[in-house]
Amino acid sequence: MNAGGKIVFAWRSSSGPSRRTITTPTAPAGTSLPQLRNLLSQTRSGTVDLARQLHKSPPDDDFVVEHNGLGH
Repeated sequence: MNAGGKIVFAWRSSSGPSRRTITTPTAPAGTSLPQLRNLLSQTRSGTVDLARQLHKSPPDDDFVVEHNGLGH
């Protein structure tokens, strides 16, 4: 499997700054269905973990996400 990309989330809340990185795996052609299911499960787990962190420590109401249009 390729390493994939990384999505970095950073936010500030009343409890201070927070940062979370999710690695998004990529699968080469010919990857089996069980391997694809495993990769999807890993990505979903990272997303659920991030949602829980944001729920526990939400960003300030005036928080604006800055990016370069490419998600970086």
